[in-house]
Amino acid sequence: MIRIDGPRLVDGQGGTLILRGANIGGSSKIPSRPSLPTGIREGFYDHRGVSFVDRPFPLADAEDHFRRLRDWGMRFNRFMVTWEAVEHRGPGEYDREYLDYLEAVLARGAALGLRFVVDFHQDVWSRFTGGDGAPGWTLELAGLNPRTLHAAGAAVLHCELGGRMPILLWSTNHWKLGAATMATLFFGGDAFAPDLRVGAASIQSFLQERYAGFVREVSTRLARIDAVAGYDIMNEPPAGFIGYPDLASDRFMFLRNGSTPSPFDGIAAGSGFAREVPIYRQTLLGLLRVGRCTINQEGASAWIPGSVCPWLRHGVWTDRAGNPVLLRPDYFAAVGGRRVSFGSDFLRPFLARIGREIHAVDPGALLFIEDSPQRRELRWSAADGANAVHAAHWYDVLTMFRKRFTPWMYVDGRTLRPAFGRAGVRRSFRRQIGAIPKAAAEELGGIPSFVGEFGLPFGSSRGVAFRARDEANRAGGLEAYYDALDFNLLGATLWNYTADNTLEGGDGWNDEDFSVYCRGHGDAGMTGDAGTVGDGGRAVAGFCRPYASRVPGVPLGMRYEPGRRRFTLVYRGDPAAYGDVEVFVPPNLARCGLDVQVSDGSWRHDAESRTLFATPDPGRPVHEIVVEFPRPTPSRRPGARSSR
Repeated sequence: MIRIDGPRLVDGQGGTLILRGANIGGSSKIPSRPSLPTGIREGFYDHRGVSFVDRPFPLADAEDHFRRLRDWGMRFNRFMVTWEAVEHRGPGEYDREYLDYLEAVLARGAALGLRFVVDFHQDVWSRFTGGDGAPGWTLELAGLNPRTLHAAGAAVLHCELGGRMPILLWSTNHWKLGAATMATLFFGGDAFAPDLRVGAASIQSFLQERYAGFVREVSTRLARIDAVAGYDIMNEPPAGFIGYPDLASDRFMFLRNGSTPSPFDGIAAGSGFAREVPIYRQTLLGLLRVGRCTINQEGASAWIPGSVCPWLRHGVWTDRAGNPVLLRPDYFAAVGGRRVSFGSDFLRPFLARIGREIHAVDPGALLFIEDSPQRRELRWSAADGANAVHAAHWYDVLTMFRKRFTPWMYVDGRTLRPAFGRAGVRRSFRRQIGAIPKAAAEELGGIPSFVGEFGLPFGSSRGVAFRARDEANRAGGLEAYYDALDFNLLGATLWNYTADNTLEGGDGWNDEDFSVYCRGHGDAGMTGDAGTVGDGGRAVAGFCRPYASRVPGVPLGMRYEPGRRRFTLVYRGDPAAYGDVEVFVPPNLARCGLDVQVSDGSWRHDAESRTLFATPDPGRPVHEIVVEFPRPTPSRRPGARSSR
């Protein structure tokens, strides 16, 4: 069992845990039956009859994938489950076949010694607003017509484009009418749309109760699996319009890209008005406005016939003789004359409520909580719920846009401040990731921190063999990210492992290709320091590296230097903790044995479990372990064992 001790995650023996793994998996965002890649329109909108059984992989293949992850050192994984997968048929109608599959597949992983956090995943609300997560019927309850959202400029959908998806359109989909309206109603319907009802209930109450029901169904099924350590209550919770200060302006958005209507332009377009909007592009010089275009020239309506825009009903805007006029540009910024905070006023009580639902079923479960990518305002205290973990996400935005790692330049995604030079980039990575535990200490009551997502795209070589220089570039990027994680002594789950990733189709969702596994990739990523543990891996040398997964005390420093093939761990002993240090050792690094130096105590290497165990001398306050991995030479053949 994993429990919390101040800012640390610890086991039953009091040892500090540094949990590392992957997100499983990218294609879990889309149905398995019928198989509908996001670039295919036919059948996309028939959302009630889909199935997510076999996402992320068929049960018969589970052991193979779980073994590969285990052998890569990914022992704690974030397993994605969407609301749509469980309740796609309609409110209160649960897919029992999928729940049976979910329980069975996680039991297979548990049998191999893996542990999991179950991630209740969504991006940009749903598949029908350019993301994934919520069932299609949730939009229909609000009066939105999933089939016309793209035409009305209320979402950009891959299946409607008929080709490649522009880079990172999910960022602007956050602010478009479909996703922003649904998020606003879900979190703030009582405050901002009190007249919108579902029977006797407010739409906010109805939607949140249905989400709570979905969570109860999943947690009830999985409570018997000890390897399920906890639940990520909602991936990247969207703020929608809540807190937006001026609906007429687009300058309060983050990561603008492509055609970008202001919130009001999007609202007006959704009711059939053509609107001229700017086009943005992210460049090495920053954000540039590169042109303008007209959205919804055909006058399509995003609303089901007979329904009207709730923001028209609630006086945010009006139609004056065919001319939309914004009446209350700051409507979503305040309630009752008081400025609102999405994180404190809306997200915090929701997370606390769902946390109570989970703990009613599984009292010891960890609750992984995240702030919104749109509004960094979340606050937390012990009164909001026990067993909480700060599960922030971090991405190298420049690499995401360029689809290639630039070791000599980095741009902070929040401040847009650049860093130059390899050393400067490394320092910036360490500082940015270090801000995560700092925020937990200052704003979230000192709870532990964990990086739920980070990673980089592989997509520049889509459709052709992944080249050696691509392999080296991505491995270098991942190595730099893990260096920052080690520096900050943080656990993390890499985005992502997609079992059905291909060179042509990527992860199967919105033209993304972040998976470190690719079917048919061969052994290109499995050579060198990573070791050969089966085909399919990409840039494995960047992430399959030594790390201390367990420390009987408080870690003070951890570092792996690939060029020197040297791993160092320093930690302070804790009289309340007992047991061994456990260091994951990639097999290829150990093929010529290990040169281990310990400041005290003894050590042993178990090649089968790929673990170095070190037993400290309890009389010493601070302990150090240095492991060097000799390179193959004529005198040190693979399989030779070094002396202690």
